[in-house]
Amino acid sequence: MRKEKANGFSLVEVTLAIGIISFGLISILSLLPVGLQSFQSSMERTVSAQVVQAIMAEAKQKDFTNLSGAVTYQYFTQEGIKTLIRTDGIYTAEVTLTNQVGVPGSGSAQFINRSLALVRVRIAHNPAGAKSDPLLFSGINIPTFATYVARRQ
Repeated sequence: MRKEKANGFSLVEVTLAIGIISFGLISILSLLPVGLQSFQSSMERTVSAQVVQAIMAEAKQKDFTNLSGAVTYQYFTQEGIKTLIRTDGIYTAEVTLTNQVGVPGSGSAQFINRSLALVRVRIAHNPAGAKSDPLLFSGINIPTFATYVARRQ
């Protein structure tokens, strides 16, 4: 009798192939949380930058005499849209406007420029207004953005 050669894979070969494929898939899937975290972080930074740009542009459009020295808090949604309701906001911005600031680069307080105002914006991620405004900005490292606004002639 003639014995025919069997076509196909042996059980050992199939087991090794499944093991190699499983190792590769687990390695790829373990990178998924890191990628999602990076994506979320970059989205937060992008929206924060858009919010800061909007606040700075608004300050530059205001009449110079209306720029006050008070600290104000503004709230923004996940998309960077301004909202008046604190609990609707995902981002909280602390805006400080200072009139009569020293001349930049002078290093001395004696050179006060009355036609120059400093706009400082600090923005924090604060879902649903979980923390009150002053507590949110105390004791932690929050990005600060600043620009000067000049009086228009």
